[in-house]
Amino acid sequence: MIPSHSRFASLPHLLPPPPPPPPRLLNLPSFRPRATLLSRVFRVPSGRRHRQRRPWGGGAVRALDAAQAFDYESRASEELEQRARLKIAIVGFGNFGQFLARTFAAQGHAILAYSRSDHSAAAGSLGAAFFRDPHDLCEQHPDVVLLCTSILSAEAVLRSLPFQRLRRSTLFVDVLSVKEFPKNLLLHILPPDFDILCTHPMFGPESGKHGWACLPFVYDKVRIGDSEDRVDRCRRFLDIFAREGCRMVEMSCAEHDENAAEIQFLTHTVGRILAKLDLKSTPINTKGYETLLKLVENTCSDSFDLYNGLFMYNKNSTELLERLELAFDSLKKELFGRLHDILRKQLFESPNGSRFPVLCGDAFGRLVYEDNNLVVGKCQWIRERIFLLHYSQILLAVISSVLSVVLFVNKDPYRLVALPVYGQKHTCTPETSDPARTPDRVSTPKKVPTISGVSITRAPGGIISLIEASVEIFTQVA
Repeated sequence: MIPSHSRFASLPHLLPPPPPPPPRLLNLPSFRPRATLLSRVFRVPSGRRHRQRRPWGGGAVRALDAAQAFDYESRASEELEQRARLKIAIVGFGNFGQFLARTFAAQGHAILAYSRSDHSAAAGSLGAAFFRDPHDLCEQHPDVVLLCTSILSAEAVLRSLPFQRLRRSTLFVDVLSVKEFPKNLLLHILPPDFDILCTHPMFGPESGKHGWACLPFVYDKVRIGDSEDRVDRCRRFLDIFAREGCRMVEMSCAEHDENAAEIQFLTHTVGRILAKLDLKSTPINTKGYETLLKLVENTCSDSFDLYNGLFMYNKNSTELLERLELAFDSLKKELFGRLHDILRKQLFESPNGSRFPVLCGDAFGRLVYEDNNLVVGKCQWIRERIFLLHYSQILLAVISSVLSVVLFVNKDPYRLVALPVYGQKHTCTPETSDPARTPDRVSTPKKVPTISGVSITRAPGGIISLIEASVEIFTQVA
């Protein structure tokens, strides 16, 4: 339209005619995607209020990458985690069973607890289902049956389980402190279709209360099926401990028992020996003494059945006890040997360097060394031995005087009548003649020396040498 004030308004015949409007096409199909076709997948909103016009008058804009109600990635992740979760039945929900259940529950596994004692409150606090009847437990069809009983009651508890109510592919796992015994037990009692995994967490409620990082976990795949599901289930169970940072060690049961005898049984033995001493904390504790007190606390916190099981069901424990006893005896002999040397120097060396007679010294030395039942080193013991030494010297002087008189009467410096030992009766022997009745023959000894017969202490009246008499006298006195 031309304005009225334009100079071309008076010349309308000179202007070109306006172009005709474009024809309007009716009933043509729309190429815009309908909301009803994709609403089940993308939830595309319909209606004018959801449309946004472009500045140049274009069509509506829809964001297809927005968050949808059905997130298939999150659903796939949840399904994967659900398949990774295990239904674990803990048989024996005592102290150690509850200790393991806390970690299992924290990782999202379903926990089923069974025990002869009532631990329903503890199971409820962990979100676990507690059963008093083993039939009810097995009817839940757990993926893993974890044997957490004591070593002494393991066989009785295992035989009480109704295996016919379990799936034939059930995985049985034990956490006992010995491995050869439960391995043979599971192989003998369980049906051949069940999988067997022998494990031993080398830690407990005390040593693992601050975490399981770097703590050893020993396992032996005794019997695992070849199917992918069974292998994956065993891997998922071992992954529970690997995720907590345990040091995974695969080892045979026989090798485990050989090493555990020196590692675990020796530790428990030393800890319980120290507990018998009733050690107390003092204001001047050293680091070493604090370690001993901690050892007593850790070992005595476990039941005595555990320690007894370590001894009874590990064939290496008896040998270790014998070695420990021999080592202790060797250490005592080394200490008493050094004490013996010091006592010999103090008792048999005078200030001027002279010594007592060798015979007395040797006899006394043997007495000190061989009498292990006496408390060597006690002052009372030493005083008694010194008194005995002085008494023997006085007695030796008296005996020497008597020997001089006898030798003077016999007029033979190399022969001596054997004296009766501790009041033995004078009896006739084949080497001696009947005693004479006349007084002038009573004191006359037989001139023929004794060559054969019983020992000199058993033949009163026999003739022996002076040296043999001295040895006999000193032996009796000592």
